[in-house]
Amino acid sequence: MSIGYRQCLLYENVSIEIRIGEINNIIGENGSGKSTFYKTIAGEIPPLSGKLPDGFRNHTAIISDYISLPEEMTVNDFFDFIGVEKQEFMRKKYPTLFDTISILVDQQIKTLSTGQKRILEIFSVLSSNKSIIILDEACNGLDYQNRDFFLDCIKELSLKNDVTILHTSHNLEDVIKLGGQIFLLDKDEKKFIHIRENLSMIV
Repeated sequence: MSIGYRQCLLYENVSIEIRIGEINNIIGENGSGKSTFYKTIAGEIPPLSGKLPDGFRNHTAIISDYISLPEEMTVNDFFDFIGVEKQEFMRKKYPTLFDTISILVDQQIKTLSTGQKRILEIFSVLSSNKSIIILDEACNGLDYQNRDFFLDCIKELSLKNDVTILHTSHNLEDVIKLGGQIFLLDKDEKKFIHIRENLSMIV
């Protein structure tokens, strides 16, 4: 599969093994094409050549640093919107996530912290039966407490081995905390490089 835009080829013959049910980190400098790659696999823009596996797009959702929730709703309105069946599914499948959101039912979404809004977006995606979640700089704007809470929720999801995470962050500490495999986008060589060494930080 080749990705880019009509007059701009970014990567040609991309072939990476995304581990289903695990965390996959996609890193690279600004302008390396991370968001373009994500928009391609989510079906927002077409690949320049090749195609995605059948059904891949239908199970994929992107969560970025932009909050896309209807902020005038209360969390209870959101529950009513998704319906009882999906609520029960979430209660049984992801009880910790469900309990985290349930205590916020009387609040308007606009009054939630940025971290709480991101968790609610994860809840919304999972209740829609999406099994591939793309986190495109989703920790941007979060303070340390909310960021740690958000990343802990993502790690817990990955432990169930039925939600695949594709994660991008400019903060190497976030990548190390989540673990999983790492791909570096090298825009000069137009390659995805699989980093097999264990990363660590000295603090």
